Amino acid sequence: MAETLVDIVSKNGNFLLKIPQLPDGTLDEECVYNFGSLAKWMKVNGEGISGTRPWTAAGKGPSRVVIEGFKEDAVPWTVEDFRFTAKGNQVYAFQMKWPEGGKSVIRSLAKGKIANVTGVKVLGSDAPVKFEQTSRGLALDLPNKKPTDFVQCYRVFIE
Repeated sequence: MAETLVDIVSKNGNFLLKIPQLPDGTLDEECVYNFGSLAKWMKVNGEGISGTRPWTAAGKGPSRVVIEGFKEDAVPWTVEDFRFTAKGNQVYAFQMKWPEGGKSVIRSLAKGKIANVTGVKVLGSDAPVKFEQTSRGLALDLPNKKPTDFVQCYRVFIE
């Protein structure tokens, strides 16, 4: 559900939650689990969603969300798939799949494409992030452990 939220918000869309009730007015277990997971994810990554605006590019990467009628298949995200939002002099880069080995490159944030990057933080982690902005992209050395089970968000400070 977090992947869908990020994809929609990066495109300046609205995320509609449907809350079906059982005949006795309660929610089924799957619904409770999904909302609980999304709430836990939002506690860590919500600043990249709430009060943000679309960035110059909604996203980059080879994977695409395909919706046919009322059917939406799971997307096989790759480590090259990013979605972006912005607030002030910060760009929020959501990596749709955590990279094994702790190395990542955000090609959309390459030197010459955007202003100089002055800092990077992985939301939900206190570990420092080493980075280098080159003409090929923004290279990141990430913490050993991912902060959440779903999409990870990097707050990128721009001059």
